[in-house]
Amino acid sequence: PQFLNSSYRGNEIRTALYADYALTVSDRLTITPGTRWEHDGFSGESLWSPRFNATFELNSATRLTAATGIFYQHPRFLQLAANPANTRLKNERSTQISFGISRLLTNNVRASVEAYYQSLDRLVIRRSRTTGQANNSGTGHTAGLDFLLGRRLLGKWYGQLTYSFQRSKRDDNFGAGVYNSDYHRPHVFNTLFSYDFTDRLSLAGKWRFASGRPTDAFIVHTNVLNDDSQLRFSKEITGINIGRLPNFHTLNLRMDYLFRINGLNVITFLDIINVYARENVDSLVFQERTGRNILRGLGAFPQFGVKLEF
Repeated sequence: PQFLNSSYRGNEIRTALYADYALTVSDRLTITPGTRWEHDGFSGESLWSPRFNATFELNSATRLTAATGIFYQHPRFLQLAANPANTRLKNERSTQISFGISRLLTNNVRASVEAYYQSLDRLVIRRSRTTGQANNSGTGHTAGLDFLLGRRLLGKWYGQLTYSFQRSKRDDNFGAGVYNSDYHRPHVFNTLFSYDFTDRLSLAGKWRFASGRPTDAFIVHTNVLNDDSQLRFSKEITGINIGRLPNFHTLNLRMDYLFRINGLNVITFLDIINVYARENVDSLVFQERTGRNILRGLGAFPQFGVKLEF
């Protein structure tokens, strides 16, 4: 326990300012340069993030877009608290670029395709699983394509189909080499449908499919304490994220009912998550006493609530 327990207390100020300017070059071309400045009191950093995007109207139905910029992300407080040496971890950095095309197929149906690439550096890497000490040695990249086909709400129903193909790699830069990131799910497909029975009652559904999350390869060692009266197992990782959990898919349904009380909109809703109760595995948790991995994931469950609109 003396190597695992840690407490952290700190008070700092984080400040951010952002400005951009949309410049209409012509009837078809609009460019928007911008910049963000932020100061992180925890890391002591003052960071500038230039950004730029442009939109070009090919015609009344087709639009081209391009964007690039630098983005920063604060270390999580759990990472700062894991070890006293982590209190000065720097912000992680992402340099991004994307290109897209969007076309109106009919008056209410639009299709779009977007390609993107992200170069990542200064990623927070836990150097030691025992002490929790971390640094900003990590690098990586993410690239992908997003496809969308959507019908806007016209009449009683709305629908949308999306598909994403992506690759996401990381390198901790301390000998393990390049490996799949925890978010490396090559295929993600979503379909969304909403139907208004009346101006008060509506039903929406969403079905999602995704490649299973990456998982480590490992071997299990038995009786690591060499004591039959206190039998313990250990898990030795032999490959980072080279395996994959089962594919994920789920159907969610939501019913909304609206009524009014003296100008106040009261919306009651019922969600049923994972309608057909598929056991989607989200992670594996190793049990030192049994030497087995426990599969963890959410099953089916309902949730309900009330939303007020003034």
